[in-house]
Amino acid sequence: MSDAPRHSEQDLQDVAALADGSRTAKTDARLAAYADVEEANCAIGTAITFGELADDLAGVLSRVQNELFDVGADLANPVTDTPPPYPPLRIDETYITRLEQECDSFN
Repeated sequence: MSDAPRHSEQDLQDVAALADGSRTAKTDARLAAYADVEEANCAIGTAITFGELADDLAGVLSRVQNELFDVGADLANPVTDTPPPYPPLRIDETYITRLEQECDSFN
């Protein structure tokens, strides 16, 4: 058996699939944003697990961590003129306002 990496035909293309089946360039900023969201999510998980945080802070960070999955879902569903067959999850002003208020409460 060869130790050479195995790649599908799609892996070798310079495009990535989005949640709606459309394709985007692997250099698309949304793919970099996926990576940034995942990195932030990992950092928050580490802080919750090992940071010996106060319960109120750990609770807020747990919710933020969950909402980062919502951010990923939003990034995975491009905005189009054609309505999708299901309502896509979108990050709206309520997410942002709540996060800003919680940040203010810890400052």
